[in-house]
Amino acid sequence: MRMRTHLSPDTSIVTSSALSSSAWVLLLSLVVAVPIVAHTADFGQGLAPPVPLQATVPVAGGGHHSVAAGTLAVSFHNQGLPRGTAWSVSLNGTQQNGTGGSLSFYVPNGVYSFTIGPSSGYLPIPASGTVTVAGRGLDETINFVEVAVGSYLLTLSESGLPLGHGWSVSVNGTVESSSGTTIQFAGVNGTYWFSVGPLANYVATPASSSFSIAGSATARSLIFAALAHGTYPVTFSESGLPVGTSWSIDLNGTNATSTGPSMVFEVANGTLTYLVRTVAGYSANPISGDLPVAGLPTTQLVTFTVSDLKLYSIVFNQTGLPAGTMWSVTLNGTTLRTTLEQVTLDEPKGVYVFTVGAIPGYTSTPASSKVAVLDQLVLVPIFYWVVLPGSHVLTFTETGLPFGASWSVAIGTTTIQSAGPTQTFTERGGTYGFTVGAISGYVATPASGTLTVADGDLNLTVAFSALSRGTYVLEFTESNLPLGTSWSVTANGETAYSTGATITFAERNATVRFTVPAVAGWSANRSSGSTIVDGSDVSEAVSFQGPPLAAGLLRLPGNNGAYLLAGIIALVIVAAAAGTVLFRRGKRPSERGITEAGQSQGPPL
Repeated sequence: MRMRTHLSPDTSIVTSSALSSSAWVLLLSLVVAVPIVAHTADFGQGLAPPVPLQATVPVAGGGHHSVAAGTLAVSFHNQGLPRGTAWSVSLNGTQQNGTGGSLSFYVPNGVYSFTIGPSSGYLPIPASGTVTVAGRGLDETINFVEVAVGSYLLTLSESGLPLGHGWSVSVNGTVESSSGTTIQFAGVNGTYWFSVGPLANYVATPASSSFSIAGSATARSLIFAALAHGTYPVTFSESGLPVGTSWSIDLNGTNATSTGPSMVFEVANGTLTYLVRTVAGYSANPISGDLPVAGLPTTQLVTFTVSDLKLYSIVFNQTGLPAGTMWSVTLNGTTLRTTLEQVTLDEPKGVYVFTVGAIPGYTSTPASSKVAVLDQLVLVPIFYWVVLPGSHVLTFTETGLPFGASWSVAIGTTTIQSAGPTQTFTERGGTYGFTVGAISGYVATPASGTLTVADGDLNLTVAFSALSRGTYVLEFTESNLPLGTSWSVTANGETAYSTGATITFAERNATVRFTVPAVAGWSANRSSGSTIVDGSDVSEAVSFQGPPLAAGLLRLPGNNGAYLLAGIIALVIVAAAAGTVLFRRGKRPSERGITEAGQSQGPPL
C-alpha cells in the first residue's frame, strides 16, 4: 500500500511504499435510515457472526448487548493508532467512539456509507466509503497515517451526487478520487489550487479554485448539480498563471471567474463565442473564438504567458444594439466577440487599426478607424444605427495602403473619411456614383464608378497601388454626363474606361497626349489635347455637352433624377391639357358653335 504524508505548495504528495492510497481521506454519509446496533470491542477480526434470533454479544469494557434478529456485523479495525488513542466511526448516521482496536455495528442487509472521524495528528485511509451487507458480516481495516509536523488538513466536501457516486479532484496536479462525500489531504502552509474532475451529466460549483493552508485545517464545499436535459459541460482550462491568480471567461455574455485552473459552463448545443478577460501582466492565447458544442462535453485550453511590456486598456463601448446582440471588434489581428456593451483589449503604447464587425440590419459609426494608445486607458465609442426598410449597406474596403493611412469615399454630397480599412454608407434602391479620394503616391482602382442598389447590401474593394519612383497621377474628371454613363480617355496610347466621374493614369514626367471620344448624344469640350507631367500629380477637367436639363436631372443620386424628370414631363402634359381647356372656355359662344340662347347652331331647316 502507499502512504502520502504531506504536500507542499509546489510539489506532489510525498509517498511511501508501505501503504496504499494516499493522504486523501474519502468520507461518505448515508442517507438511508435503518436501525443499527453498535458495539466497541477489542477482539479484532474474529467476531462471531450474528445469530438469526435475539442474542447477546460481548461489549468492550465488559458486559453484553442485545442484537436484533436478522442483523449482521460490520466491524472496523484500526491500524496505526497508538493504543488508547480515541477514534470514531459513523455508519448510516450512527456514530460510535472508542479507544480500542475495533468498532462494530449490526445492520440488516443493504448498502451503507461510513465515515471515519478525525484523530488528532493522524490521517485515516480510507476515511469514508460504502459497504454492502448481503447475508454475511463484513470487516473493514482503517490505516491511520501520522501527519508530519507542520502539516494540516484540507477537506473538500461534495453534495448533490447520488450515494456512492465516484468523483475526483486534482490538487496541484495530484489526482484523487472517492465514492464518498469528502476528500482530504495533508499539506504544509502555502497556497494550492484544486480542479474537480469532469463527470458525465453533472457540473461542479466551483469547478476549480485556490486555497491557502496557514497554520490550521481548512475546508471547501463543492456542489454538484445534474445537467438539464440537452445541456453539456464546457470546460475552460488555463495554464501559465501563478496559483491563486484570478481569471475570467465570457461565454455568450455569461461571465465566470476562478482562481483555479478551470471553470465549467452548462450549455445547450450550438456555436458559442468566448472571450478571455485580460489578466494584468499576462497575454492569453487564444483570447477569443468560437466553440461548437454538439452533444458532448467540450474543453478549451487557454495558455497565459508573461508580458514584459506595460499594457493599457482599450475599451470599446457600443450603443444602439438590442440587449444580447452579438457584436465584434478586430484590432491588431485579434477578434473579440461579445454580447455585452463593452469589450476590452490590452495593448502596449502604439497606434492600432480596428474594424467593427458587420451586423445585418445595422450599420456602425465608425466601421473602422485607428486608435492611439499612450499612457492611459482609451475609450472608443461605437454607435450602431438601424438600417431603415428598403435601405441597404454599401461597404468599401481598401487594400494596399500603409497602416493607418487615411482615405475617403464620396457618394453624391456625402464623404466619409477613415484611417481604417472600411467605409460604409446606407442607401435606398437606385444607382449611385462614387469617387475615391486621391492619395499622393498612390493610384486607386477603381477611382470612381457607379453602384446599383437593388435587393441587398453591396461590397466593393478599392485597391491602392503605390506609384513607382518618378511616376505621378494624371487624373481626368468629367462633368455633365448622366449618372452611370460609360466614357473613356486614351493617354499616350493607353485607354481607360469608367462609369464614374474620374479616370486616372500613372505617368512619368513628360508631355502626355490624350483624346476623349464622344459619347452617344454627348460631345466633350476637349476631344483631344496634351498636358505636362512635371514632378507632381496633374488634373484635367473634361466637360460634356448634351441635353442640359436631362443631363442635370439624371446625375442626381439614386433614381431621384429619373423620378424628377418623369414628374416634369407629367407636369408639362398636365399643364398643356389644362391650357387647352382654359383656351376653349375663353372663346365667344359663337366661336364654340353655341347660340346666345344656349342652343347649338345647326344647319337651317
